[in-house]
Amino acid sequence: MSVKSGNLKVLSNDEIKKIHLSSLELLEETGVRVPNDSCLKILDESGAKVDFKNKNVIFPAWLVEEKIRLAPSRFTIHAREDKYSLRIGNDRTYFCPAASCINVIDIDGRRRLATNQDAINFTKLCDALRNIDEGDCVVCPNDIPPGTEHLYRTWAQMKYSSKPSRGRSYGKQEALDCIKMAEILAGGEKNLRAYPNIWANISTLSPLGHYPEQLEGMLEYTQRGLPIIISPEAQAGATAPVTIAGLIAQTNAEILSGITLAQIINPGTPVCMGTISTVMDFKRGSICYGVGEMSLIAAANVQMAKFYNIPSRVAGGWSASKCLDMQAGYETMMTLLMAVLAGADYVIGSAGGMDTALAASYEKLLIDDDMINMIGRISEGINLNDSTLALDLIKSIGPNGNFLAERHTVEFMRKEIVLPELASREKSDEWEKAGSKRIENRAKTKVIEILESHTPLPLSEEVDKELESFVKSAIDREIRKNSKNSV
Repeated sequence: MSVKSGNLKVLSNDEIKKIHLSSLELLEETGVRVPNDSCLKILDESGAKVDFKNKNVIFPAWLVEEKIRLAPSRFTIHAREDKYSLRIGNDRTYFCPAASCINVIDIDGRRRLATNQDAINFTKLCDALRNIDEGDCVVCPNDIPPGTEHLYRTWAQMKYSSKPSRGRSYGKQEALDCIKMAEILAGGEKNLRAYPNIWANISTLSPLGHYPEQLEGMLEYTQRGLPIIISPEAQAGATAPVTIAGLIAQTNAEILSGITLAQIINPGTPVCMGTISTVMDFKRGSICYGVGEMSLIAAANVQMAKFYNIPSRVAGGWSASKCLDMQAGYETMMTLLMAVLAGADYVIGSAGGMDTALAASYEKLLIDDDMINMIGRISEGINLNDSTLALDLIKSIGPNGNFLAERHTVEFMRKEIVLPELASREKSDEWEKAGSKRIENRAKTKVIEILESHTPLPLSEEVDKELESFVKSAIDREIRKNSKNSV
């Protein structure tokens, strides 16, 4: 379930233009490191000034502004069930759960390494939850052969959810495997090009650089016209200036360099302006998630994306807390609500993430889903018309009356008032009589119920067999490769 986007502003129009011009200045005078020979050649032939020896690229302002105009303002990631397709850029916010967590806090409260069964379980939960819009498996399994993570994770997403999938892009082979799986799901290469069911995140290497492996993956996705997200994860004070303004100018330049390259490779390739950038904890030398500064950076990124008429993706919902306490609650609500009010098109980390993205919680996934439902009500705002003002009804009821038995109440009660599934609203004596269950206890019960009862929409027998055959073959390939390398 997507929610209506807001219009919160943290930058004035003049400040947006200043950041844009500052980013262009960085691209023209300092440039960006692009460690991929194919990309360097493409950029050189398109008018950029390329230093092949140092792999640095100077991007002329005219080239950047010309190419970013080619990026579409809207695109669709197609789901197996069309009601779950993500129509990015339609003034709605979509929610993706936590991603790439290596640990799990299971329903018994035990912290442990994530397994492939966790990947399947989280995918099933995301498929069942009404406010989660992507069938992500949330975790990185640790009980699988090296080099096969992308295969197991993408397989779990496609088999156990009818919502859209997110592919992996760290290297050519990883990208090709995910794309092949998407082609099997779509019914062939042509169908995938026409109706993309997968997209990928391309991280930048701050400051002012790109990962060679991510550029390899980017080439494979963009050559096929598949949507990508260009996303820095800079830390203010470490890999970017300590000032929020400086970080935004730098990471905006990184994003623009990636979008420019994507549009040169394949004009019209759908792109998102992403960010997971935040600040550094100088006491500990570590990255900070779930903080106000991260929300400000996200909101600014959304405004820059709107300035370029390109969709945005930001982070929200992550918490640094290690348990389901008040810190987990306020950090999650703050970052999610800010992202929605700013008008982000897509929010990663929306549900289930803890310990600065290092752990996923089954109970928190469901609690956050409930929270997103409440945020959705806030985002809808106040519907004001003659029917909702209800002046005639107020006059007819008059002083000392009540509205409980009125048809107007029945007609609007479900539209106006959100009823949470997990939050407690009963009286204290009723709560105590029912066992004094905390919200995480109710969430635990719901997790077990969903995993026991929810059956995802099955793949067709033909697609299921072809997907399984390909994945097993690719897993065998990686095992043979690792065995050869270890000799």
